[in-house]
Amino acid sequence: MKKGIFWFNNEDLDNPHLITVAAECDANGEADPSVVFSAKSGRTFNHKIEWEKLGRDITGGHEFNYYPRGRVDIVNGKATIYLNPDLNNDAVLDIIFTEFELKENSELKTIAVKSDGSHHYRYYSLDENEQRKYLQQNPDEYKLNGKIHIEKIKQCMCDLKEGDEYVLDCYIRQHGTGGYSYTLGDNILYCTDNRHDLYVHGDAVKTLEKTIADYEKQVEKAKKWNSVTVKRDNSDYSIYYNYDKALDRFVFMIEYDENGKQVKQYCPRYMALNNVIHTVCGKDEWKNNIVYEAALQQKDEIFAAIIRVHYGKDSEDDCRLLSEYSDRCFLPRLPVEYKKDYYVLEDTIDNELLVRSGYDLWHQPYFSMRGFTRKGHTLNPHRKYGYDASPADAELITFEEYLKLFKEYTANS
Repeated sequence: MKKGIFWFNNEDLDNPHLITVAAECDANGEADPSVVFSAKSGRTFNHKIEWEKLGRDITGGHEFNYYPRGRVDIVNGKATIYLNPDLNNDAVLDIIFTEFELKENSELKTIAVKSDGSHHYRYYSLDENEQRKYLQQNPDEYKLNGKIHIEKIKQCMCDLKEGDEYVLDCYIRQHGTGGYSYTLGDNILYCTDNRHDLYVHGDAVKTLEKTIADYEKQVEKAKKWNSVTVKRDNSDYSIYYNYDKALDRFVFMIEYDENGKQVKQYCPRYMALNNVIHTVCGKDEWKNNIVYEAALQQKDEIFAAIIRVHYGKDSEDDCRLLSEYSDRCFLPRLPVEYKKDYYVLEDTIDNELLVRSGYDLWHQPYFSMRGFTRKGHTLNPHRKYGYDASPADAELITFEEYLKLFKEYTANS
């Protein structure tokens, strides 16, 4: 088996394939000591760093975020595939399973597939003819003394501030989507993706100023949320959290010092709890979790319950507490007498409720679908897990009938 990173190139429709950087490993994710991992964690590869090592015959001269991408992590006998949601389909997953030697691997206990629409896996692909056509019709870019000047930015998002610099994702038609940094009052948009820096004017400056103003409003709003403070390596991390009813999930902001610069991270649509914990702890693990320990020490029962749900350590009281706090239903873990699989009609399931309640939902690849159907999903209320298939001959129930199990347990307890 292998772990590592990948990109999916489907420009040649007759030969869609993965571009991979991977290493052989055992079921615990341990690779040969000679393997040099480029990610900060020291356990896997970094997409941007590894892309720059690849030849032009492989990259086509594109940036590292041109193709949709993902990674395969293997820890404690469990393989997890993180990937852009556009890749979460049977055809692509079959290629991933083959390339990373995950098929019918007896050493692996489980294989989970996690769609991740965050900036980690965002990509941009635009036909070059469309780019040329756009430039002919929209001459809002010009060059002077070797410098590139732009007057328009089509889309812009800020989710990080370092000192006075704002880290941005900008969509500029002539350059695609890329990472930039910008300081208010400056006229240069510094590129973080090894492309050209851009001199900004007119509407481009207005777009940047509006994006930053919106970001600062979100930060001030977030500072009124509940918070927990964590100390690590002489740094103080403030973690703010709130339940956003519009997004129907918990959202987070982190504020801390790094190399003398104050860093704020706010991106409620993408910043999940695992990002928060990984930022503070350097890894997303239950054991020796200093974020959880801080929540306990500061007697923040809500945040402690959020973390227990995240790691599948929750109790009935945790779910009741979070339900009262968020005014949303959280399904508790039912006792061992409910430790069995239930087969539920796919089109009746409330997936947001399951995810919110901490269910670990897996994807069953199509090559293992013999004797199974997608019409039903398998759910286990004791183990809080499920996957998107059920035996073809199973008797299916509605999700409403599945929820009656919880009402039945509550009535009898």
